[in-house]
This record gives sequence, C-alpha cells and structure tokens, in this order.
Amino acid sequence: MKRGREFPSVTSGQLHTTSASKRGRGRTRGDHFDLDYTRHEDVRTVVETMMTARRTHRNRMHAYFKKFPSKEAALLKPHPDTTEEQWKELCDLFTSEAFMKRSEQNKKNRSKLTVNHAAGSRSFQRTRACMKNQESGNINPAELYKKNYTNKDGIWTLEGAREIYERMDAFQRKCDLEGKTYTEIEKQAEMEATLRDHREEQRVEQERIRLEQEERMKREQERMRVEHEERMQQEQERMRKEQERLRAEISKELEKKMFSVMEKKMSDMSKRLFSQFGAFCYINEINGASNNYCDASNTQYPCNPSQQYYGRRPLQLTWNYNYGAAESSNGFDGLNSLGTVGTDPIISFKTALWFWMNNVHQVVIQEFGATI
Repeated sequence: MKRGREFPSVTSGQLHTTSASKRGRGRTRGDHFDLDYTRHEDVRTVVETMMTARRTHRNRMHAYFKKFPSKEAALLKPHPDTTEEQWKELCDLFTSEAFMKRSEQNKKNRSKLTVNHAAGSRSFQRTRACMKNQESGNINPAELYKKNYTNKDGIWTLEGAREIYERMDAFQRKCDLEGKTYTEIEKQAEMEATLRDHREEQRVEQERIRLEQEERMKREQERMRVEHEERMQQEQERMRKEQERLRAEISKELEKKMFSVMEKKMSDMSKRLFSQFGAFCYINEINGASNNYCDASNTQYPCNPSQQYYGRRPLQLTWNYNYGAAESSNGFDGLNSLGTVGTDPIISFKTALWFWMNNVHQVVIQEFGATI
C-alpha cells in the first residue's frame, strides 16, 4: 500500500491516541500519528476531529457573544482567541437571520425532549451504523434506544428512559414470538395510523361539508323569511291604503247622501214646523184645546183631569208622557203645572231642546213623521 506523508505536527492533544488506536486508524509513534491520507479511515478521523473542534470553538465563541447586550457592544471587546476580523465575522454569523432561526428551532426541539440521551452530537443513525450487525444487518430498536440513553457505565440518563426501554424490549420479544420484525410492525402501525388519519380527514371533511350545508340552509331560510316579511309588509301596506281609499270613498259618498237627506229632512221639517207652529209665532198649539193628548194607558205619567197636554211653545210639546218625562230634566211639574212651559221662556226653550235631543235628533234621518 502506498504510504502518504507523515503529519508530525498532529499531536495527541488534537487526535487522542487511544481513540485512534481503538479504531485502527493510522499508526502511532510515541505521541504522534503516522497518517496515511490515502486511507479512508484516516481521512475520516481527521475530518471528524476537525469538525468537532470547529463546533466546540464556535459554541465557545457564541457563549462569549451572548454575554453582551448587543452586537455593537460585543464588537467593542473581541474574544482573546480571535482577531478583530474573525470576531466581526462571528458576530455577523450570530446575528444573521438564518443562524437565529436555526438556534430558535433547536431550542424548541430540545424543550420537547422528555428524556435526555447520552449520544451527544452523534445522531441515532450514526449510532445504528456503529452497532450494525455484520451477519444479519438488522439492529434491534430496543438495543439502539438503550445505547443512546445509557452512559459508558451502563447507567440510564433518567428512570423514564429505562421504562420506555422495557416496554420496547417486551414489544420486540412479542414480535419475535409472532415471527415478525420490528420494521414490519412499524410499517403495519404506520399503515394503521395512515388509515386512521385518512378516516379522520374524511370525518373532518364530512363535518365541514355538513356545517357548510347547514350554514347555506340557514342563510337561505333567513333570506326567504326576510323576503316573506317584506312581501307581507308590502301587502299589508297595500291593503291598508286600499281600505283607507275605500273608507274615504264610502265616507264621502255617505256624507253626500247624509247631506242630501238632511237637507231634504230639514227642509221638510222647517216646512212642517212653520206650517204647524206658525213659524214659532204661537205660544200654544192652534186649536190644541180641542185635541185629546192624554194617553190613559201610560201609568208612569198618569193624566191630570184638570190639565190639557196640547202643544206649547217652540216645539209644541204634547202628550202626558212627554210632559211627565220632561219635568225631571227641566225643573217643573210637567203633569200638574204644564202651563209653565207656555209662560216661562227659559223652561219653554229648555223643554224644546230636551225634546229635540231625546226624541228628534236620533231619528232625524228618517221620514219626517218620526219627529212628531
């Protein structure tokens, strides 16, 4: 095999002799390594060591940077192990949007860990590769979990990690008894989870469609209700206006008829009064004494044989029952002293008005005969 050049400057402080010898990478000579960079193992050892040193250095610089309240304050006091130019580049890196976003995401991811592992910065896949069984090529997931959550002395990082491992190990033994691999169980569980997710998505979609349909129905019902109310209001308003129009027409027509009837009746009444009562020029009815206005069948207002109940004054009040009914409202003795109607002008006109309001007014639209 072709030998590469030696690197006498690489000391045990940078590449630990024990680690390299265990891995079989390179050959040691005292506290130095004889590295053959044509060997893949030697190159990987150097690269991994340098990457680890770089991460360690940057983490140390970042911890120093976080002590300052701002980038400007940090630039005023560079780290002793860097130049001003190097420190400025680091400050620009630590305040860049990409670095801050990645740092925040890493912080969130770490906060979600319920059990801390002991693998450091090494990924689980790298641990799996180191544990890979050359014969079967399969790695027991429970053993991989144990490898990452126990230290070099076999002590668990947390008691909760031991409980998880015991459940995983029991599940693995069950898989072995059933003749299935852990991967097959994982795939089956993944398929079942996918099916559950699909069913849940279908349920959510159906629920969304149902809610949308209900919302559309509610909006449609509300629209129909509003339209119905508007139509009803319009119809009621139309009917109200029509009723008002009809009432106005009927009222106008009745008014015309009433005016015509009243005009005719008043004309007839005036003619009758003027003809019967001499244009209100006579105190007593003409030839009234010759007429018998005594209704003997009326026991409420019996006739006085010494009195004659013929017409007197403006409306020529007649009959015993009219004189008797008028006395209580007009303050005179209507059955026994009916002459007061003819001699007292106040009593005579009060009696005339009383008779008009109680006997004539309500039947004035009838034939004239109803008023006498």
